[in-house]
Amino acid sequence: PDAYLAALAHLGARPEEAIAVEDSAQGLEAAVAAGVRTLITVNQETEGQDFSRAILVLDSLGEPDLPAACLRGDLSSATHVTVEVLRQLHALPHDTRMLGAP
Repeated sequence: PDAYLAALAHLGARPEEAIAVEDSAQGLEAAVAAGVRTLITVNQETEGQDFSRAILVLDSLGEPDLPAACLRGDLSSATHVTVEVLRQLHALPHDTRMLGAP
């Protein structure tokens, strides 16, 4: 979590103000340990890993003409990740249970 904590401190931001984009369980765990909600994009090496604590799991970020497949969570009617999608994810309640907090 050190890199996330350092980035948050540098930006003067709180964990609930950020969303991480990761592609592995190791990256997810680092973000979660820092209290940061995480969007996952899987790849061939990581597609079987446990991403249960991510807010959204996709096969890619997608593009307007190449939609992302939503593997877990809700991409709503969007076909790819945009600033608006990130705003919608940010507006979700910051669930500390998802982040492994007691």
